[in-house]
Amino acid sequence: MYRLLLVLDRGSEAEELYTSVFTKETGFLPLVFAEDAQEAGKLIRSEKFDAVGVLPGSDSERQLYDMLQEMDSSLPMFTLQEDREGMLRDLKHLLNRLHVDYSDEDIPLREMVGIVTTELVHSLLDGSLKDPQIVPRWFRMLRKEQLLACPCRVWELSIPQGEGYLSDRWHYGTHRLESALCTNFFDRADPQADYYLAFINNRSARMIAIPNAGKADFEGMDLAVCRTVEDIKDYLDLEIMIAGAETVPDLTAAALAQAI
Repeated sequence: MYRLLLVLDRGSEAEELYTSVFTKETGFLPLVFAEDAQEAGKLIRSEKFDAVGVLPGSDSERQLYDMLQEMDSSLPMFTLQEDREGMLRDLKHLLNRLHVDYSDEDIPLREMVGIVTTELVHSLLDGSLKDPQIVPRWFRMLRKEQLLACPCRVWELSIPQGEGYLSDRWHYGTHRLESALCTNFFDRADPQADYYLAFINNRSARMIAIPNAGKADFEGMDLAVCRTVEDIKDYLDLEIMIAGAETVPDLTAAALAQAI
């Protein structure tokens, strides 16, 4: 079961309301309450929680957000909404994914946040996400909403020998190849952005670069990608051709659907 910290006025109607939402039956331990961001910060430093909830638009929301950033904490933060059923569904879905049991290894929360982020971007790129609106909702809870607001660069990639390469030479599956290409090649070639790649089929892929901070150098990104596909050819003997490139205004399903 999950343990939540809620930032609310003690004894308020809201406290009683959310106590009836986050119950043992819905998968939660007894709630812990804090009156403000300062008290919440002290509790987070001394105790273990799976997420912290705040009232939207409250002073505590911004203060606690800044505090968690300063603490370099990966703790999810969610807003207490009137749509309690939707709030509960989204939170449980995210927490279940962050705490999935891999049986043979204990993956730190920070790494799981990275894995979930990659999965969300991947599903946007390949169009497999059934509910695209889950991306902004989850990114806000993961405190990665800045990814939604910045312009990104998207490339369509052609891989002429991809089918034969995946069946005859690379025996670890497409997801491992996607990860290897980004981690070992594209991310290293351009540390100013995070690169995500998704195979659409065995002969084509789509890749996106999300700038880390500041003004994005899209021309520099294009040059880095061109150099990197040559390196991939040299090291992996995998030919990748750039079929097209475009800048999208943000990381949303709507923007990606109109790209290229």
